[in-house]
Amino acid sequence: MLHIFLRRVCTALALCIVLTVPAILLTGCGGRSAESPLPPQQTPTRNMEERRASLSPYMEATTAYNSTMLPLSLAVSTTVSALRQGKHLTSIILPPLSKLRRELDAAHAAPGGTGVYPDVDAATEELRSTLEELAPLADQMENYYAAGAYTTDAYAQADEMTAQFLPLYD
Repeated sequence: MLHIFLRRVCTALALCIVLTVPAILLTGCGGRSAESPLPPQQTPTRNMEERRASLSPYMEATTAYNSTMLPLSLAVSTTVSALRQGKHLTSIILPPLSKLRRELDAAHAAPGGTGVYPDVDAATEELRSTLEELAPLADQMENYYAAGAYTTDAYAQADEMTAQFLPLYD
């Protein structure tokens, strides 16, 4: 009977050791004492809310653009593919780049819209500079095809605009 009791005690002791050793090893010995608490969070909640609010106009601009592009994506990709192949089209569908440009400009001009995230600012500036050239060209191309001007100049202006459009679009 004593043998069974000792076996149970040894099993319980082994189980306690197995369960506590990983906790001791993972937390380490002599870590932070009670006198040196963990440093407070670097950014207060208010600052995080301001940072989140600074991204909001950009998120709204890109969400609106993506929502518009979703139903148009097949038509736009077909148009761009045909332009790359040098085909002469009678109508085109291009992305609403002017609208995206206006919304990004408004987001950039919004209070607190810049200076919070340098990487977002750099990417936005690069996109805005590309859209500065691309959006008016896309509008000009859409107007050219809508007016049927390709019939009067045998697609000469279309070829010229396409040569400018494709490198910028890529």
